Amino acid sequence: MMAAGQVFIIIVSAFLLGRSFYNYNMAFLAWGALVPYFFILFRMPTIKKAFFLSFTFGSIFYGTLFYWITIVSKWVGPLGYAGWLGTFLYLTLLFSVMGIFLYKICNSLWMKVFAPPLVWVLFEWLQSKGAFGQTAGSLAYSQKAEWLVSQSAAYGGIYLLSFIIVLVNSLILGIVLLRGAHKKNQILFSGYFLAAIIVLSSWMTFLHRDRHIDDITRSSTQALVFQPNVAQYKKLSYRYSFEIFQELYKDMNTMRLINADLYIFPESLIPGLYNQNELLYRQLAQLLPAKSYMLFGSNRRTPDKYYNSLFVMDQSGNNLQCYDKQRIVPFGEYMPFRKLIDHLLPETLQYMGADISPGDGIKLFSTSNHERFGVSICFESIFPEIFYQQHQNGSEFSVVVTNDGWFFDTIALKIHQNATAFRAVESRKQVLFCANTGISSIIQPSGKINRLIAYNSKGYMITKIKKNTGNTYYYKHFNLFILVCAMVLLLSIVGELFLRKRFLGIK
Repeated sequence: MMAAGQVFIIIVSAFLLGRSFYNYNMAFLAWGALVPYFFILFRMPTIKKAFFLSFTFGSIFYGTLFYWITIVSKWVGPLGYAGWLGTFLYLTLLFSVMGIFLYKICNSLWMKVFAPPLVWVLFEWLQSKGAFGQTAGSLAYSQKAEWLVSQSAAYGGIYLLSFIIVLVNSLILGIVLLRGAHKKNQILFSGYFLAAIIVLSSWMTFLHRDRHIDDITRSSTQALVFQPNVAQYKKLSYRYSFEIFQELYKDMNTMRLINADLYIFPESLIPGLYNQNELLYRQLAQLLPAKSYMLFGSNRRTPDKYYNSLFVMDQSGNNLQCYDKQRIVPFGEYMPFRKLIDHLLPETLQYMGADISPGDGIKLFSTSNHERFGVSICFESIFPEIFYQQHQNGSEFSVVVTNDGWFFDTIALKIHQNATAFRAVESRKQVLFCANTGISSIIQPSGKINRLIAYNSKGYMITKIKKNTGNTYYYKHFNLFILVCAMVLLLSIVGELFLRKRFLGIK
């Protein structure tokens, strides 16, 4: 087992890294919180202890960062804890595998400093895959408030920014490890350190040129984002459908005077299926100004499947467009391993209805003025691939609708909004973020939040649409940076095994 002092340091290190996500004033913690972890990891005598160290760090970091998933248990019973446990175990075990990999390949000062940023990028990319995959734990999201460095996402996505953060941690680690190191190692690291500082300084100077990126010409199209602030217990019961409709009808009577071109409402606007509430939605649509559209979310049913969907209606109540959510939430919208759970814990399924099915692909919507925009539902906005596909199909701006009322006023709301802001940076498109209970916002192409409606508040925001179909460097090459990291890491491992030992004589 590890020494008690080492365990304590690892717990504090993981806790501080997690805190960098909680408060914008603590974002700086991410730039050094990994140093103790890497330092102790590379001093572990056995691979078992390296695994235990990494599992401990991952447990504290992910366990606290995603604690808010357990809050869903208030609404869905033990499924909330099952969702947290599945996410926690998946990410923690993946982190532990990353730790073992680093432990095995980092046998020299050079690799201990050079390899962690490369491996971390591949780890973050892998953690977004699979049924429990997501990007919410990406280090980049901790830097939302740091405007200059966050612009890196336009060139390499969140992975480039995470690379830079881990690189700085590695440089600090290198300074710590230099004491007593071989003279050749000291010379080699000094050159690498100087080069890294020059490159990072030049990069920050380069990013400063994007300071006017929000000065995109506005179109004549006006959008209204409405936050109804309906209590979550009402959203989950069909018996409140008519009460919610009546309140929405009053609100729509007021908002119609704005004469917006696009009225945006959140996910699952009225409890129940679209098939049941279609007449209610049509009555709301009839209040629209002429030539205006209404965008809203509702579950729908086909003869054999259920979907979490978005609809667009015109003033005549015509359903013009429909999009079905692609990335569905495990233990929330579908039950993983349903047959196994039904066999072992059949009572658990009483909290879970029929599974929501994933949609069949990206669809773009259009405003009445023919601007094309991509739509995402709930946590789809944490996946860069979805926004990239929308861009490839010709989107000019983006809309995200969600119901984050499940999580009350927790860090979940900030993580969701921060992740969505990075989608704006990556695409250089305006994003309209519409939530049921908050936090709704208008996000500029630089990721700046122009306006917002606070949690547990009712209100609306109006904005002129900013259109952009241009490519960012990230979208031109998309996952090229990940591929480059993989190739450089492979070459570094080969160099560590052969070139450095045979030709440089450095141990």
